[in-house]
Amino acid sequence: MRRRDEGALQEALLEAPRVWHAVRGHLHELSGNFPAAGTAYADAARRATDVAERDHLVRQAARARAAELGRNGRFTERPP
Repeated sequence: MRRRDEGALQEALLEAPRVWHAVRGHLHELSGNFPAAGTAYADAARRATDVAERDHLVRQAARARAAELGRNGRFTERPP
């Protein structure tokens, strides 16, 4: 294996856990399991190396957790 190929493989392996957690969060969200989605998105955010990506994943986690609160009737809207 060439050294360049080894570097690409190492980079892909380092990114794999982060991507796996983000995809897992999305799939949990699609199935309606919002607590698991929020946890998976938060796990992916902790592994993110890019600030914009991390911020996006943090927002996804917050949105999933808010959806669960709203579904259980524990989420109340702020007064106008």
